[in-house]
Amino acid sequence: LYTTETLLEINHLFSKKFDCTESVLNENSIAFYKWYCSCKAWANLIIFFWNMSSDDAQRNQLEDSTKIHIQNLPRHMAINDMKKILKRHGFRAKKIALMKEHAYVTFSDPEQANQAAEKLDQMTFKQCVLRVRKTAADDESQSTKKKPTKSEERTELVNIVDVVTPWHAIPYEEQLKNKQNACYEWAKKCSIKIYKECGLPFQGKLHYGELENIRASPVQNCYRNKCEFTIGYNGTAPEVGFRLSRHRDGCTVQPVDGCVHIPTNMKLLVRDFKDLILNCSPRPPYNAETRTGFWRLLTIKSFQMDLMLTVTVNPVDVDEAEINSIKGEIVKRFLYQDMDNYRVSSVYFQRLINAGDKVEYELLGGCPHVYETVDNMHFRISPYSFFQVNTAGCEVLYKTLFELCASVQVDHSLLLDICCGTGTIGIYLARLFEKVIGIESVEPAVKDACHNMIVNEQFNCDFQAGKVEELLPKLLKESNVEKWKTCVAVLDPPRGGVSGRVIAALRCHEPIHHLFYVSCDVQAAEKNFVDLCKRASKRYPGPPFRLLRMIPVDMFPHTKLFELVLHFQRSRPD
Repeated sequence: LYTTETLLEINHLFSKKFDCTESVLNENSIAFYKWYCSCKAWANLIIFFWNMSSDDAQRNQLEDSTKIHIQNLPRHMAINDMKKILKRHGFRAKKIALMKEHAYVTFSDPEQANQAAEKLDQMTFKQCVLRVRKTAADDESQSTKKKPTKSEERTELVNIVDVVTPWHAIPYEEQLKNKQNACYEWAKKCSIKIYKECGLPFQGKLHYGELENIRASPVQNCYRNKCEFTIGYNGTAPEVGFRLSRHRDGCTVQPVDGCVHIPTNMKLLVRDFKDLILNCSPRPPYNAETRTGFWRLLTIKSFQMDLMLTVTVNPVDVDEAEINSIKGEIVKRFLYQDMDNYRVSSVYFQRLINAGDKVEYELLGGCPHVYETVDNMHFRISPYSFFQVNTAGCEVLYKTLFELCASVQVDHSLLLDICCGTGTIGIYLARLFEKVIGIESVEPAVKDACHNMIVNEQFNCDFQAGKVEELLPKLLKESNVEKWKTCVAVLDPPRGGVSGRVIAALRCHEPIHHLFYVSCDVQAAEKNFVDLCKRASKRYPGPPFRLLRMIPVDMFPHTKLFELVLHFQRSRPD
């Protein structure tokens, strides 16, 4: 029902459009306004429901793009088992819906979901080969799309340079600014999560601790000292390079000739290895879709002009005599050859059927190790060992750690090198401390660490193989940790961080006053930072740590990645 006063008000608003006055309203104008208002009400109602359905569709589409379906799980699978699988590969799920023999896993963004699907598909877990696909709704949307022609498929492909070094066209100073801003934004978000667990104020800032300026890599091009090259197909032709994307006909691999972060000697070796596959071997490259083929992976480590070559193959349905013949051809082609542009000093062979199989290396010939120098210190590296992929950037990183440790170090102090690898960090910092204890789970890496200790004459170091949570209490007890004035820990874990048990072990040993955490993926390791700072509990005993300083170091020019050194200090009891 519309009163005359209401119509007068409407008429006033539309007086310019309709020829009538406020005091005179004829029957036609009243009927028209009634009709107009009725139409407007219905239109608003239709728009409201349209927006609701559109928002729901967008939400459903986003949820589908961040969800994967994992099938063929072993019976009696627990959610903790699924979390361990994801964490082992550097992923963190937002939600896990576990059924009898399958599960739906939701991630925070579509990119992480795609990476997880690609990494976990065909992985063997407890004698079950996992099958991973996108959700049914996503599959339906994909099936309704028009099948692209070959020319359209080619236009969808991007250059491999844009995939592996997406910032290669951006000036380096601008890259550093972008990484500094990314670190600042992350620090704000992470600090909010820490605040919810500890309740400490930010003290007039938007995040905990002091964020210093990013430290640049001295070398921006040709800095990679290790690369893994996929052996696959570029269309129908065999190729050795980096994987571009997945297509209906398998995994597309593009050559690496234009990649600015790979040194020239690696590129030349990759080119010669491709020639070996094409001309000296009847065996085809491995096809990840059909799980057939022989040649899988070429791994190259390059240090001081020496190249360590590791060839990974799929030995299924290939007799031992043929495999031995192929081994001999590889050694003949690359070892003990007088090459002008590169020198292969080590050749290893690896058999791999499933991605989750135990890694075994077979030395075909040459020296079992390669060697690298960082700030006049010499380090031995084996195929099992981890070493920073940017040697020049590694020196900047170690000097940053040296500076931080020197700021808190006093006489009669102890350093714990957690996840020590080949002992590089502990040995580099050993001159600051009276005693260094290193812990590493990979036994061959510990052997390299002991060798590196002797070569660099740092005899105050002691490296042990085992799990941190098991060895740390024993080693601290043996070293009589209470007698040290200061106990400092350095933690340089894998990309996904360490388990909660390791964090609990660090927290419950109160003599650890300072902790320097080196992270190459702060988002993946974020839970570790929160657990270090949360209030004491049964699971995380001992006084919490608080975040004091953050120093980003650029180890990966032309990409969005960077290393971040975080300084945590033990909070004093109230």
